[in-house]
Amino acid sequence: MKTDSSGKKEWDKTFGGSSWDGAYSVEQTADSGYIIAGETESYGAGSYDFWLIKVKGELTNQPPVASFTYSPEKPVVNQTVTFNASSSYDPDGTIDSYVWNFGDGETGSGEMVSHIYSSLGDYEVNLTVTDDNGATNSIIRKITVEEIFVPEEEWNKTFGGSDDDRAYSVQQTADSGTSSLEEQSRMALVPMICGW
Repeated sequence: MKTDSSGKKEWDKTFGGSSWDGAYSVEQTADSGYIIAGETESYGAGSYDFWLIKVKGELTNQPPVASFTYSPEKPVVNQTVTFNASSSYDPDGTIDSYVWNFGDGETGSGEMVSHIYSSLGDYEVNLTVTDDNGATNSIIRKITVEEIFVPEEEWNKTFGGSDDDRAYSVQQTADSGTSSLEEQSRMALVPMICGW
């Protein structure tokens, strides 16, 4: 029998057979179990034999460890982001559930999920895992969603006459630009015009 500090019974267990069996000493072991020494007439070679019984320790559930990655590393608005929690683990069991909070009011569940952010900004993504004994663990990671880059035209200029004119190469120049269009441009066509 095992009691708490106030004498309340926590559990009991009966060992023995149909004949005389007795226990005379009980010691707790390093693994939180117990070793019982006594004698038995029910088991052994005959008559009374020395009897040792080892009782398993009371196992304490260890909580799981939450961990996840996401891709792409630098997501943009309206791009699908994949969250992967396969690196999460439970040291003494299995993970039963994965619950996600994406930081924008949306949630999800599962080991691997996808989400789309409709606005740019910093979001705190929270993953909570629960093991097969009900213990939980959470991790929070910040994700930055950037705006989609759309190139804007700075300027364009047409060069040539009434016949066919084509440019086949371009090279950056070192001038800083002055008043004329040609000098303001930091790009020069090489050869600039091919006409015939």
